[in-house]
Amino acid sequence: MKTARALELLDTFKDQGIQQKGPGLQLVLEYQDCIGRAKRGELAKFEKDLDKRTREIFFWVNAHTLAMEHFLEILKRTYIQRTAQDVIDSEIAQEDARYRTLFEDLNQQRRAVEKDLQENLELRAQIANLTREIARMKEEAEKQLAELETARKYKRDGERFQALRALLQLDKDGPITDIVNNITS
Repeated sequence: MKTARALELLDTFKDQGIQQKGPGLQLVLEYQDCIGRAKRGELAKFEKDLDKRTREIFFWVNAHTLAMEHFLEILKRTYIQRTAQDVIDSEIAQEDARYRTLFEDLNQQRRAVEKDLQENLELRAQIANLTREIARMKEEAEKQLAELETARKYKRDGERFQALRALLQLDKDGPITDIVNNITS
């Protein structure tokens, strides 16, 4: 595409208007030829590179110099397609940001759950240790209780023995001593 010539023609149309007779007709035909021979990609790049005011003139000239179908096709393939793509890209970027935020929130929740699980595991380990300690202490307490019972029994037996001895001391040569001597001999 002859972009330099197309820009010159756009400036001419902006300054002098579009004339369909005389030398103006020759300019219109040259512009139609310039635009008509351009490939879609070239037209899209050309239109995209224009500033806002020149882009408005570009579409105004196209609307007045080209067949309606060709004008609409250029409008569709350039401005509308680019604008639609910009909107789509913007929406994709917004969705991407939303999904990234959601993903990060889910990752934070996952980390919190993993932390809670780790704490739960640590608590379970502590509970298991405490349960073993309680069982050991219970066993120790039962052992000490058995020893205490044995000690109490020995104490009672000792007290009975002392009581019997005291009784025998009182009855040194009495009938109880004779009974005891007979039993022990």
